[in-house]
Amino acid sequence: MTPLAGLAGQVARVRILWQRDPKGMAIDLLRVGMGLVWSLNLLFILTPSNQYFPMFQSMAASYGATSLGGAGFANWVAGYPVFFAWAIAVLTAYLAVAFLLGVTTRLACATGAVASVAFLVTQFYSTFAVDGTGTDVGPHPLYILIYLILFAAGAGQYFALDHWMWVSGKARFPRVSSWVASPRDLPCNASCVAAGYRAPGAAGTGPAAAASENRGLAAVRSAPSRANGRWAMLASFVVALLIVAGVAVALRSVNPTPAPPAPTMVVVESALLVINYSGGAAQGALGPAQQDGCWGCQGSVQPGGTYVLEEMVTNSHGTASVNVTSVTVAPPFSILSSAKTPHVVPVGYMWMFVVTLGTPDVPGDYTVLFTFSTA
Repeated sequence: MTPLAGLAGQVARVRILWQRDPKGMAIDLLRVGMGLVWSLNLLFILTPSNQYFPMFQSMAASYGATSLGGAGFANWVAGYPVFFAWAIAVLTAYLAVAFLLGVTTRLACATGAVASVAFLVTQFYSTFAVDGTGTDVGPHPLYILIYLILFAAGAGQYFALDHWMWVSGKARFPRVSSWVASPRDLPCNASCVAAGYRAPGAAGTGPAAAASENRGLAAVRSAPSRANGRWAMLASFVVALLIVAGVAVALRSVNPTPAPPAPTMVVVESALLVINYSGGAAQGALGPAQQDGCWGCQGSVQPGGTYVLEEMVTNSHGTASVNVTSVTVAPPFSILSSAKTPHVVPVGYMWMFVVTLGTPDVPGDYTVLFTFSTA
């Protein structure tokens, strides 16, 4: 069989599966989509320039002012930065793999829902607010709803290792497997034989079921109604969310505008660039005296600590190369390390460099002001 013929066969197989169970296929496509979302989150964590691990403690502490019920939970997480940074990274990797490959799908739904509730609690007053102080309801209520749909609808039947292990007879402990992976007989019709699937209860149609599969299915069928169990679990999730919403409304009504806590961190709100052109021009080869680009321009660190950010300036307005002779920063910050100057920026090129700053000893909100001088 040629590769092209094999691909055509797989496309025909997917088409038959879609025709027999479009809702089930749609549910698992949603599951794969959640896997892609968590994969992007994992990519963010693993990208060194995002400074996930070095900045974790300060970022966790910064959620204290927006946490539902006070800063206790955020401060507790910030107190153990190594453990929680790695715990969140491992959790992210697990959810990405679980949803993409369809392995332990129901367990992943429950785990993701718990994580989203925790994130929602710590970001409550910055997003989930209706009095004008927030931005919107944030993504986590939507995530929780998706997890409930995947859980109740039995995701993990298509493009999933869960179902393959079930029908192949490799699943162990059927009752446990039925909760963790939600295996079931798939709906079928006469076209299933062409796709290599047997109709439920029909002997001799499609691949013969392994004895362990029959035992596993029998064990689940003999148990109390799994449909009732799913709806009971769904009702439990809904009740838990209603309780969280009720507590939130009660706390908001008691203290609608909680006083911000005293600052304990040096918070960098932005970074501004000022360019002193030779001859005193207000505008020149590097363009207007403004910031062309900045990564890590916002964040927080311990007072008296170090802060790392990446700057970019572009020579896009001139007709000749520009020689940057010095880069300085206004007090109370100080430059501990930066790119070497003088540095020539040719026409149409950008200059990207990393700068390490010494931060002030007094907590508070600051703007970093850089000054570039040109020859």
